[in-house]
Amino acid sequence: MTIQDVERVRPKRGLHPAQLLVLGFGAFIAGGSLLLWLPVSSAPGHQTSFLTALFTATSAVCVTGLTLVTTATHWSIFGQVVIMLLMQMGGLGVMTMSAAIYVLLGLRIRYGQRLAMQEGLNVLEPSGIVRLALQILLLTASFEVVGAALLAIGFWPRYHAHAIFMGLFHAISAFNNAGFDLTGSSLLHYAQNPLIILAHALLIILGGLGYGVLLDLGAGLRGDGFVDQIVEQGEKLFTGHFSPPAFLRK
Repeated sequence: MTIQDVERVRPKRGLHPAQLLVLGFGAFIAGGSLLLWLPVSSAPGHQTSFLTALFTATSAVCVTGLTLVTTATHWSIFGQVVIMLLMQMGGLGVMTMSAAIYVLLGLRIRYGQRLAMQEGLNVLEPSGIVRLALQILLLTASFEVVGAALLAIGFWPRYHAHAIFMGLFHAISAFNNAGFDLTGSSLLHYAQNPLIILAHALLIILGGLGYGVLLDLGAGLRGDGFVDQIVEQGEKLFTGHFSPPAFLRK
């Protein structure tokens, strides 16, 4: 089905998929703002204005990393968990999170919702969109769990049992390029710690590549002749006869 076909069969009533995306992000930000505004989200001795809560929720969902307060000391564990979830929602996207919720609840995803997911994930056709969303979830969870384990090991000497939460928070922040930290000084104290630095760097690179690239690379690695194609193209690159390998042209 082409984009023109989608336009012809799209229902005339109801919200456009782009409008659903905007409303979805707005709902995440509004819900996160209200949760961060609650007294339970602030650490003892700290109070949070609604403007601070709104700004922090927006920054987390839009994965900018800008803050008005120190994340490590201003927010309670509950508030930090809210920020962590908002970063994850923003990194995955509204439609991927929606697909996960529908699948977990056993609900049927209607065609209009599939169109919104298609637009949110920037793919050409709605067919197979739910399977793609689940692949993205599995890929994200795999990288973040491994990253969290490595970071927990690195944080353990300083934070002990709390290092597990520190590792998970920083793995999600790094993979989604969100920029939030729980150390209070970014990674300044870990500049000489290769495990912490390299784990963060790898997560940032993998997250920055994007799901499409990672899934295509995974498919290429599972295909026949992947290594031979890379070697062949490397030789062509140096001789001036480079062309994309077959698994990238599919």
